[in-house]
Amino acid sequence: MSDLKKLITDYHSELENLFNLVKLAPITEAFELLKSVRLNENCVYVAGNGGSAASASHFVVDLMKNTRKADLPNFKAICLNDNVPAITAFANDESYDVIFKEPLKAYFNQGDVFVAISTSGNSPNIVEAAKHVKARSGKVIVLTGPDGGELKAFGDVVIKANTDRIEHMETHHLAILQLFVILSNGNE
Repeated sequence: MSDLKKLITDYHSELENLFNLVKLAPITEAFELLKSVRLNENCVYVAGNGGSAASASHFVVDLMKNTRKADLPNFKAICLNDNVPAITAFANDESYDVIFKEPLKAYFNQGDVFVAISTSGNSPNIVEAAKHVKARSGKVIVLTGPDGGELKAFGDVVIKANTDRIEHMETHHLAILQLFVILSNGNE
């Protein structure tokens, strides 16, 4: 039992240290981009793989549902990894690397924002989508790990989880996304 207690205590301590390293500037910049998208009635596109896909999906649901206010437009948000038939069609017929880029080619408009989540920063499908958005003069918010990988070069805002533990990176990213939901409720 004492081993379990130590594991829990260590886990919380590591997360606390991680959150103490958060830089305010990129959080503020990302929130301002999201606020602009909302006020101009543009769309937020979000994508990730694995655990990051789950965080992307969770964020979109909460952003659309939990931020509704009578005096503000509702968020328009789409999680690109939620359309499994489109993902499998592009992956099977073309390449897994284009599964997010191809829908963005069809949907992305000036003023929209792409939230790219990749713990390594090197997920080819996320990098390709971010490249496409940047080529169209779009804005990209990147949530990544300590290095940022190739993806950091395409971010207008880059938020890094400064840890090598994937579980902590994913927890950090989801907490940051939930913070954006809270801030979008007027609790800024």
